[in-house]
Amino acid sequence: RIHTLTALRDLRICALPNVESFAEGGLPPNLQSFLISGCEKLRPSVEYLGLQRLVSLRTFRIRRSEDLLETVLKEQLLPTTLHTLEIGGMKNLKSLEGKGLQHLTCLQELEISRCDSLEFLPKEGLPASLSFLSIRKCSSLEKRCQKKTGQEWSKIAHIPLIKIDDQFII
Repeated sequence: RIHTLTALRDLRICALPNVESFAEGGLPPNLQSFLISGCEKLRPSVEYLGLQRLVSLRTFRIRRSEDLLETVLKEQLLPTTLHTLEIGGMKNLKSLEGKGLQHLTCLQELEISRCDSLEFLPKEGLPASLSFLSIRKCSSLEKRCQKKTGQEWSKIAHIPLIKIDDQFII
């Protein structure tokens, strides 16, 4: 009955590796910030998670939950009103696949950290609305996003402010 907590604005679900589902009836409707970390077995579904209906959600953080991230992006489960997306601690993630980022037309900030195996950004590119991209402690992706010379540079060149491992690229 978590969906009845209409005053709840910030929800953090961390270090629950055996949880497979939660929030029957959906999440609290007025959430502004949501963090999921270390919930490797959690499987999202439109009816239980209901992320798309959270029009107040501005920040979504996901860490150490690779299968969940891949499903959320592939199925476009994030609300289009999202402003900030943080992805971190994905040890085996090679690429950000699917059109799950492209449909986020209000996304302004994307932060990716501690994803050592990540090499590829979405083929479709990143949303045109992005004004800030931070890539930190992602050695493979950092090399591929170097200004003008990196293989992924064309996908991020439109972003006004880029920070790669504490170095700003303008």
